[in-house]
Amino acid sequence: GGTASASDVTYGAAANACDNNAGTVWATNGTAPQWWKYDFGAAVAWEIGRVTIDCRLYEGNREIKDFTIAGSNNDSSWTNLYTGQCTNDANKQTFDFNNDTAYRYIRITVSTSYRPTGQVSCEEFEAFEILPIHKSGIAIGSPWIF
Repeated sequence: GGTASASDVTYGAAANACDNNAGTVWATNGTAPQWWKYDFGAAVAWEIGRVTIDCRLYEGNREIKDFTIAGSNNDSSWTNLYTGQCTNDANKQTFDFNNDTAYRYIRITVSTSYRPTGQVSCEEFEAFEILPIHKSGIAIGSPWIF
């Protein structure tokens, strides 16, 4: 496996957002913007084309609103792959996008939170590589990466 890291881990480790356990959470003390990043490891890269975000509601507000997904192969130059917005509810949300480049690193930067105080948290991020046979937009059978 790879390694998760984040800009702020005051109230929950970065690894909590990719441990397949909705009972754990990556959570910040600081306000947005905040980032969460996954390093697949040396000589490992994936063409990520789908991300799911499973966020808790805290005091009735989702702690991720506007976000950007980016990929990198050197952890310094980033290519934006998708910019989106979560709805303010407790449902797991899926975001599909076109990407034909394999990246070692994937980063989600949260620019705003629905929470009035601006903190950011996430129970689970998942990333999927869209198989070549399904690049027409159908993602059935896509392998789960983290």
